[in-house]
Amino acid sequence: MKSWSKDRPLAGFAYDYLCDLVHPNKGSNLTVIVEREQGPMFDVDGAAKLGFLIFDKIFALVVRLCADEFANLFIVFAALGADEDSFKMASG
Repeated sequence: MKSWSKDRPLAGFAYDYLCDLVHPNKGSNLTVIVEREQGPMFDVDGAAKLGFLIFDKIFALVVRLCADEFANLFIVFAALGADEDSFKMASG
């Protein structure tokens, strides 16, 4: 993460953002917070929108950052001798 963050600061931001949600388990708490007339409250029977809204804000960025790295992964696979035929056989 350190070298990736140095090259792509958004990767470091996304990593820290997701870490903040799961340590110390804030994300789970946010998925059970719902908006009511009285304000936000915990409710396991309602549509938990706040946590998913927060996750939705970062998910597209994380997917894009990972997709941008696919070319580098393919180079690593090629360097390890994983040519296309070997990859097809391994994946079924």
